[in-house]
Amino acid sequence: MEKQSPKQRLLADSGLMATAIIWGSNFVVVKNTLDQVPPMLFLGLRFGIAFLVVAPFLLSAARRPAHWKGWVKALLTGLVLFGGFATQTLGLAYTTPGMSGFITGIYVVLVPIFGVFLTRRAPDWRVVAAALLVVAGLGFLFLRGQAGFGRGEWLTLACAVFFALHFLALGRWAKDLDPLFLTAVQLLVTGAASFVAVGFSGAPALSFSGPAWWAILYAALLGSVGAYFMQTSAQRYAPAHHTAIILSLESLFAAVFSVAWGMEELTVVKLVGFAFIMGGILLAEWNWRPPAVSDGG
Repeated sequence: MEKQSPKQRLLADSGLMATAIIWGSNFVVVKNTLDQVPPMLFLGLRFGIAFLVVAPFLLSAARRPAHWKGWVKALLTGLVLFGGFATQTLGLAYTTPGMSGFITGIYVVLVPIFGVFLTRRAPDWRVVAAALLVVAGLGFLFLRGQAGFGRGEWLTLACAVFFALHFLALGRWAKDLDPLFLTAVQLLVTGAASFVAVGFSGAPALSFSGPAWWAILYAALLGSVGAYFMQTSAQRYAPAHHTAIILSLESLFAAVFSVAWGMEELTVVKLVGFAFIMGGILLAEWNWRPPAVSDGG
């Protein structure tokens, strides 16, 4: 991480906050679009367009071809990323944007927990306390009624596991690979795997409405290329744990946008569950450092 001035730190924090807002709003954008566009087709178009945007900038990376092990690492990282977005998008078809955002954010707690198993070190008290808070929050969301746990919530919980594994994979391998090469391969793998999944379900029609296409472009250009670029640029000046704290606010923004668009009903039980989960997310990242096995992310 480069040494930062107060102005650079302010710009970095502003970029991270903008990223959290974009990702939070993206839950609502995707939810509104899934009525017209099947989940896997949406992902294929989103990441296919995102890859086409970054592809012209691969010339510099192409002059330094990656070793075959680098390709394996990049492909595996891309497959894990696809698993995260596939389960998240499929789950979003059956749950609300706010619920999806908060459950997705659990990956922040899972990263240090998985790191404990990888390093075989005793967990920090924050990890244990954060896990207990998240479990308590999920317990409230498991309750029957409007806050009950269903197919969408289970799929989103699986997405949190995939995103935690993706964070650890990046942390361990990113330092050995060209960042542009790694980003492009992840976009390509996620888009291609999504189109393969579409093929198994038959050929869907592409006669979407104008708003649906605008939503796809929003997710591709702002939610993928723009947000990842801002995050990558900001992390030159912001430490990893500080970055994660700000980005975890996407869960809060997802709920705010969901309520604003009339897609979320905030019951007392759901609010309590969200509060416990958000508390666990923030506690897990407060002064937390990645384990040695994932150093470099």
